[in-house]
Amino acid sequence: MKTSIIVRAGGLIALALPFTNIANAQNLAFNRPVTGNTFYDSGSETFTWQNVTDGQYNDTGIPGDWSFWLTPNNTGGFFTVDLGDLFSVTSFTLQNTHNRGFNDRATRDYTISLSTDGTNFFPVASGTLEFFTSSFNPIPTVAVNIDPTIGRYVRFTANSWYGASAGLNEIEVYGQPIPTPAAAAVLALGALTTSRRRRV
Repeated sequence: MKTSIIVRAGGLIALALPFTNIANAQNLAFNRPVTGNTFYDSGSETFTWQNVTDGQYNDTGIPGDWSFWLTPNNTGGFFTVDLGDLFSVTSFTLQNTHNRGFNDRATRDYTISLSTDGTNFFPVASGTLEFFTSSFNPIPTVAVNIDPTIGRYVRFTANSWYGASAGLNEIEVYGQPIPTPAAAAVLALGALTTSRRRRV
């Protein structure tokens, strides 16, 4: 397995690994724990960041249990997904929100960052999401591909927004496990043995 250094930011080094086949990949973020810095609380309803990994799409849910994240009025915000282990992350899928039939909140400009320790983050992707009203069902999703990069913590930051504030319905994260040193040694030995046999 060939690796190479692709990112060095804030003293951190990320390794490039082969791309995974997303068609056969598992969403690493599904039902993983999420923390964040802010969410919208109307007094009778809350729209917390835990909603972005619950596997519910298209602004679904019921009062008191909505499936999407919103930030307070006139602010952005961020949330961080803990994947539970180190992975070679290769892509993300994002689904914006429109706040049900109100059509008044959504993320515009965003940044996605990765971290191996949950403290030091480095950006791996940024872009602009479109705003889709409730007339779009399902809400279109956006695939974001990156060079394979090692990380455990995924941070999504809403830098700007449409309407009253930012938000997101769902984030999916794709990649592949990082072999342990012992497993990597076994794989390397197997590849070497196979290569020698082919030369005989």
